[in-house]
Order: sequence, then structure tokens, then C-alpha cells
Amino acid sequence: MLDRRRMHSGRPRRRVRRPVRARLQRTRRAARSAAVARRRRGTSPYALLSLLSVVAVIVLGVWNGPALVRTFGGAASRLEQVEQLTLEDKAGEPDNGVPPTTSTEPEPAREISAGLLEVDHQFYFADEPVRVRFTISRADYQASLDRPDTMELNGESHAEWLRKYYRRWLEWEEQSRALDAALVALRVVRQDLALDNAEYAELLTAYVQTRPYDYVKFRTGEGVKRYPVTMLVEGIGTCEEKSMLLGGLLAKEGYHACLILLEDDDHMAVGIRSDVLTYKGEPYAFIDAVGTTSYDSEGAAQQPIPIGQSYDYVSKPLIITLVNDGTRYQPR
Repeated sequence: MLDRRRMHSGRPRRRVRRPVRARLQRTRRAARSAAVARRRRGTSPYALLSLLSVVAVIVLGVWNGPALVRTFGGAASRLEQVEQLTLEDKAGEPDNGVPPTTSTEPEPAREISAGLLEVDHQFYFADEPVRVRFTISRADYQASLDRPDTMELNGESHAEWLRKYYRRWLEWEEQSRALDAALVALRVVRQDLALDNAEYAELLTAYVQTRPYDYVKFRTGEGVKRYPVTMLVEGIGTCEEKSMLLGGLLAKEGYHACLILLEDDDHMAVGIRSDVLTYKGEPYAFIDAVGTTSYDSEGAAQQPIPIGQSYDYVSKPLIITLVNDGTRYQPR
């Protein structure tokens, strides 16, 4: 996850270690033990004792109510908490007079019928108001929440393990269905605005960049991983989560897309193969899915990040190809 304080002056400051790199290291170490623990958890003799302890704490009024809902409430309660949690974390931010280019509040999906969630996001693209609206089933949202954040290590190198880890969700059916639903709505916008391939890539980028950044997870380093379905429904994400969503949209539309992992900077971005733009010797146009070129001291967004612009990251990029061949980014 990107340390925002580097973005003000363009020069490194004290680095804050964030979850992208640290969590991957923990995931690798825990890959095998996590599966065993999950199998044991349902039959453990301590499960009933733990449940009784939770009930006792609730009765005594020691545990904070919203925290309990966030932990045990499932998909419905989690969705209800997303907006309030982010608004609480953003409370007290000064008004610097600069209209943010990305929303400072999440736009979580709303339930429009039994088991059906409506995702509705409005933003500006090329000075035109854009609205993208579609539906995702609650079952797919729950399936995305239930997906593991672990993967077994089977003797592959660190780089190959990372590539497998970040490609696997492309094969999960609920992720594919949600991306397809989003793209049906985005193609309508493309047709209405008569966008060429490069402009359409910029539209997909704007769709993700204008989703707010998860300040809670940035500051705490904690929380459930949001795969693209979860990111779409909850309307908020980290650099890693927003990059996976954008990368998935581009890959589904046939762009020669990749994820760009910058481990030493605890950051992730997206790339599209290009004949005119490169990033550190790699033939990809760099896309920062986070969405803005700078944040003030309280996290208020300033300017959007155009495709091809990047910062003085120190990492050697690890390219995680999502589509081996496809449409390239060729701006006019």
C-alpha cells in the first residue's frame, strides 16, 4: 500500500511498511497451516467456549456493538458498515477549497431486491458526467468475501508464486460475472461518447480511480482482501485492490494488461502494453489506480494521475501479465 507522504514533494520520506509486502510474506509462511486450521476450526472443542465467551462479553456490555457487527455480521452487516466506518475515519478533515477529483465517501451497493445488489457510480470523464449502473448478486458478493487470502507454496520461486497468487482470481466465476456486468454498462458509455481504444482504456481507468481510497486499511494495515467483486460492491479500496479491479476490467476487454508490483515501495499499479510509453525499461504504460497525484496532510485528493505518469519508486517492477497479447495503449 502506498505511503501517501511520498507524493507531496516527490522525494522519499520515512517509509511506512504497509500490507502489500508484509501480508504476502505472512501468507506464504501460513499457507499450509491456514488450511489445517480452517479444517479444525469447525470441530474444535474450544469453539463452543469461545462462543460463550463472546456472548458473555456482549451481555456485560464490554464489547463495542459496531465492532461486533463488523466481525460476525456477514455480507449484509459488512456492507451496511462500509460507509459509516469510512466517514468516521475521515471526520474532521479541513476544507482546503480544492474540489477532490475522487469521491471522499464510498458508494456501497444497495439491495434492490432479494439477493440482488445495485452498483451505481457517477463521475466525470473528459468533462462529461458519467453514470455506470449494474447489478451483482449477493451470493457472488458473499462468495468473494469467503475467498481465501492464502495460497500454498509448491516449490516455485518467489516471483512465480506472486504471479500465480495475483492471477488466480481471474478464474473465479463470481469475479468474472461481476466484471462482465460492469463492462456491459461501461460499453454503453463508450458508445455514447464514441471513444477509441485508447480513450476507452482511459475511461476504465477513471472508473476505478474515482473510487475512494481506503484510509482505514491504509492506517491500520488490517481488513479483508477485496477482490474485484468486493471492491465493486463496497465502492472503496487500496492500491492493491483497485489495481486488481482495473487490471481485471482491462484484461476482460482484451487489452494487453498487467499488474505492476513494487514490493520495496509496498505499492501496486497497472500496466498496458504500449509502443510509445515505457516504465523502467518495461514496454508498458504505467497506470496508478489510486487516482490522484497528491494528497494533503489529511488525505484530501488533489489531481488525477494520467496514464503514463509515475513517481520515483525505488522498486524493480515485477510484471504480472494478465493477458499475454491484446490491444495496446496508443494515445493520439
